[in-house]
Amino acid sequence: SVFPDAIDSFGFLPSDPWRAGGTTLITSFFLHANQFHLLGNALFFLAFGPNLEERLGRWRLAGLLLLSSLFGCLLHWLWDPRSEVVNVGASGGVSGVVALYALLFPRAMLVTMLRFGLYIRWIRFRAAWGFAVWILWQAVLVWRQVHGEGHVSGLAHAGGIAVGVLWGWHLRRQERAEP
Repeated sequence: SVFPDAIDSFGFLPSDPWRAGGTTLITSFFLHANQFHLLGNALFFLAFGPNLEERLGRWRLAGLLLLSSLFGCLLHWLWDPRSEVVNVGASGGVSGVVALYALLFPRAMLVTMLRFGLYIRWIRFRAAWGFAVWILWQAVLVWRQVHGEGHVSGLAHAGGIAVGVLWGWHLRRQERAEP
């Protein structure tokens, strides 16, 4: 990490969730382990956030990010409340954004590059398929976390996903109820 003191001071610590008056639940969102962590979160947010902002509005999108991030920290804490591993990053919040995007725009076409050594190929797929594959990857991350492997909080991602799915369910119920 570039700023280990900041992460230690302002990251969310499950063994002490209310330190600094509970503000680490928010400050941890703005901290990242390294520039690649930050870049990855920014890339996913920039890919999926604008369509959601247009659909939800700026403040509801901010609310989705906040709730997804908070629930990600909560799930991380509930799994191992004695953990001394600091949780940082916007991944829980961004996971909520990705989940809601996939639910609201399942037929949207996405493009990504696959690279294996010198082999490079661009592929197109629907958001629903990408979400299914991404969910499987998140399940692997959760499994690794609960077995003490890896450095990624799959549970924080899962918490964000849960908020995104519930938000989508709520929006669909509202849309069906409108005359």
